Amino acid sequence: MTRVATLYSVSLLAACVSILVGPTDEFLFGPGLGGLGLGNDCWASLRGARGCGLQAVVNSFVKAQPELMGPDCCRAFLDADDKCWPKVFPLNPFFPPTLKSYCEKLDQEAKDKMAQEEKDKRDQEEQDERDKEEQEKRDQEEIDRVAQEEQDKRDQEDKDRQEQDKNDDDKDDNDNDKD
Repeated sequence: MTRVATLYSVSLLAACVSILVGPTDEFLFGPGLGGLGLGNDCWASLRGARGCGLQAVVNSFVKAQPELMGPDCCRAFLDADDKCWPKVFPLNPFFPPTLKSYCEKLDQEAKDKMAQEEKDKRDQEEQDERDKEEQEKRDQEEIDRVAQEEQDKRDQEDKDRQEQDKNDDDKDDNDNDKD
């Protein structure tokens, strides 16, 4: 076995033993459950998070995969006091900072995504408003065009009527001249 594999195996074994003989839910969750009160500092934020708790954190720790913790659990982990995690994971002081780094990255990605969605929504609302204004402008132009056509038609009818009246007057004059 290589040195790295041996070191990993020993670390994993130590982590498992630490979990088995280490802090239990009762120990971590504090006096309300008969424990020592670490839960007030460490686990209070995790209790309310959906799909989060001791098992999610332990699975992430044992498998050395911070990505096993979902975004809700990460957010809760970030809300917890930084001083308590080394007490919970005494055999691996690098795990809490690793998990924190992962969770901060995940949290920032979520914030960036939310900001982008809000920007996209604002942009869409602005585009919709521009489209609405453009449609109203086209509608008004159509109304004006139809009104102008109707006015032109009335003007032409008036002109034709005047022409007809003039022709009728001329005809009457011609008939009166013949008499």
